[in-house]
Amino acid sequence: MIELVLSQTGGLELPYDVQVEKTMARFDMIVAGGGMILILVGLVIGAVRREFVNNKQSPATPSTATQKRAKIGTTILVLGCAMAGMSALNHGGPSANERWKTHIEIASKHIQHFEIDAAAKELSAAMAVLDEVGAEDLRRAATVVQLAAIDQNNGAFADAAAKFERALRIMQGTTAATPKRRLEIATALAASYFGAQNVARAEEVVNREIAFAESSNMSESTPFALLLNIQGMVKLHRFEFDEAEKILKQSLAIAEADPAGTMVAIGRCRAGLGLFLQMIGDAESAVDVYRKSITELESMLPPEHVDVQATLTGLRDSLLELGRTDEASEIEKRITLSPGFPANSVP
Repeated sequence: MIELVLSQTGGLELPYDVQVEKTMARFDMIVAGGGMILILVGLVIGAVRREFVNNKQSPATPSTATQKRAKIGTTILVLGCAMAGMSALNHGGPSANERWKTHIEIASKHIQHFEIDAAAKELSAAMAVLDEVGAEDLRRAATVVQLAAIDQNNGAFADAAAKFERALRIMQGTTAATPKRRLEIATALAASYFGAQNVARAEEVVNREIAFAESSNMSESTPFALLLNIQGMVKLHRFEFDEAEKILKQSLAIAEADPAGTMVAIGRCRAGLGLFLQMIGDAESAVDVYRKSITELESMLPPEHVDVQATLTGLRDSLLELGRTDEASEIEKRITLSPGFPANSVP
């Protein structure tokens, strides 16, 4: 669903948009260039101090015009030096940006080993760096998304939703945000609302973003497939089974057909179809679908991941419905969700 979200990839890529780097570099070049020009102008104007030599005036008594030119030249020279100095800060300072990137890279390594607490600590440190420079750009949005993904994986869906909302607001306020990126975050937001049992809000977000996706020619993309998956889950929640089946099958078909899609996205969409089969009483078919979904999810995600765990829970319950208790017991050993975690709540 979203390259930067833990709950979709099981890993954390460096959440640093190239457009941010290009914009910052362009800003730096403009400021540095302007500063150098002012320095040159200041030096040229400052050269009028020699006017009194040409006019054979006493060095102690330069003309009033010469004094004014000298003051102007000095002022411009100071401004030029200041602008050149600002360019070294690189829109908040290269040192701050490098510290932010370092924290993100360390967090990435922790997430690759599913060391969630350590990753959260590094992401919080990255946020602190951005706070220092007052950055409210794609770097902050990407960092917030990662923290939201950790909340989502820990079952703190309401907290995750609040963070995804913030990230979406930031991204919508920047020209560097693409329709794909917006849909990715909006889909994670809707999933969090659904996990928090706020079905009405989840449906509101899904309907809004489906309309946006269709207007942006994104209706054949993986983000759109995952939006449909959540829409299908909402229909299941309301026991609208005919609509749910149609939407969930469409979701899976789009995910499978998208060349840019991932096995995780396909596995998530397939898990939604498994839940549909389970809810209509076709446990036998649900078991087959769940097993395939787990294989797809585990191809990219660790066993502890919330997507894997929720699907394992559905598989266990379906096996129990069929009276296959031995198989269910084996699946039970792989379930590590904490007590009270809302099973099958993450579409």
